[in-house]
Amino acid sequence: MADELDIPDTTKLTDSWTKTSVGDYDRIQRQSSNTIDIVWQYSDKVTASLSAQTDSYRVTLPYSWHNEVSTSVDDSTITVTDKDRPNYSLCTFKVSSDTNAGDIGNSLIERYQIGDTPVQLWATRWAFVTVTAPSSISAEDAEDVTELQTGDTVDYESLISQIQSGDYSGLFTTDEFLKAHITVSSLS
Repeated sequence: MADELDIPDTTKLTDSWTKTSVGDYDRIQRQSSNTIDIVWQYSDKVTASLSAQTDSYRVTLPYSWHNEVSTSVDDSTITVTDKDRPNYSLCTFKVSSDTNAGDIGNSLIERYQIGDTPVQLWATRWAFVTVTAPSSISAEDAEDVTELQTGDTVDYESLISQIQSGDYSGLFTTDEFLKAHITVSSLS
């Protein structure tokens, strides 16, 4: 994961290293002379819950989504949904070289090239949908999903007021969060 310290494969630890599970983390340490080296990594359980893969690529999700989201894999598409609101996708990854970028409500957020495989990240901006098509999602559901999509970095009521006044610039916090906190990589 992008925000963790890393050491060589922990399955090949020498006798000088010890590994202890501490909640969501593994503490890996060794003592040498007068120094102690300590490395913290997400536990295998956390890492597994924040990863999904198809036959051609892997997605690693932000730690803030741990215990909050569900992932589903259908052929070459990975969909991430709010665990409590499974009808509302936080984002979708699909193999595609389509040039269509969607619209302000449902947009192509990022393109990745994983070897020969073009992968696209799509997201529905639920705050926009709740203002423009209120029968599609309740305000409460839109707020909860938007908080996950933005890492809880926006004031939802302010964002809704901004959208209602015709200023859509705050919507792109979703894009920024997803691009900064999600990794798409090859399987090798």
